Amino acid sequence: MQPGTHSIRRVTSWQLIGAQLRHFRKLAGLTQAALATQLGVGEDTIASIEQGRRALQLDLAVQLDELLDTKGALKVAVERVPKKERYQALVKDFVQYEQGAVSLFSYQSQLTRGSSRLRPTRGWSSPATTRHSKRRRSRSG
Repeated sequence: MQPGTHSIRRVTSWQLIGAQLRHFRKLAGLTQAALATQLGVGEDTIASIEQGRRALQLDLAVQLDELLDTKGALKVAVERVPKKERYQALVKDFVQYEQGAVSLFSYQSQLTRGSSRLRPTRGWSSPATTRHSKRRRSRSG
C-alpha cells in the first residue's frame, strides 16, 4: 500500500455499543427477530443498532438491560457516549429521513392527479410521431 492511500476507519461509540448488544443477545440465545418481538420494535431497528447505524436510545437500553440481564451495561454505555457523537447520530438519522421524503416528493410531483402513469405535457410529441406526421403531409401535398 502506498503512503497516504490507506484510510483510517474510526470506530464510533455507537458501533461499540452495537457490538455489545449483539454479544449480549447471542449469549441470551435470541435472534434479532425474537429480540425485536419481545421489545415491540422492528427487526431492522435491532440490526441497525447492532451495526452502529442507529443510536441506542436510553429507554430502549434500559429495557434491553432488563431483558438480557446485562446489569445496566447498555444504559451506562449510552449515558457515556460523548455529546458530539450523540448529535452526529441524530443528524445522520434526520438526513436519511429527509432524503427519503425529498425523493418521495420529487416522484409525487411528476404524477398527474388520479393516475400513476406519467403523461406528457401539452404540445409535446414524440420524435416518432413527428417524423410520421411529416411523411403524411409530404405525400398528401
